[in-house]
Amino acid sequence: MARKKGTEAKFERATWFAMVLVFALLRFDRDLSLIPSIFVPIILSLILLFSGIYQISQKWTVSPITWMISVALFLLAITSLYVNIYIDLILLSIGFTVAHILFGIFSNES
Repeated sequence: MARKKGTEAKFERATWFAMVLVFALLRFDRDLSLIPSIFVPIILSLILLFSGIYQISQKWTVSPITWMISVALFLLAITSLYVNIYIDLILLSIGFTVAHILFGIFSNES
């Protein structure tokens, strides 16, 4: 993929910052008494979804990885509502976030 320039690259980095900010805010709620763990993948999925929609509206390129991770996080959260899965949703969300950021860095997304 081609290297993004100017505003497009700044927006991509702002998306990454918003994703990391979710985990920084969780630091204040260690017992998960205010925010249940199911909301973390939903919030991350919405960040990626709205980021992709905004980038398309600006005629910018959007990586397919963005859409795949967004759908995967959302499906994981919805599945955990109905099926008792024994997976730490926050840890899995961190993994998806790191994968998204590393893919963006190594593919010259920003």
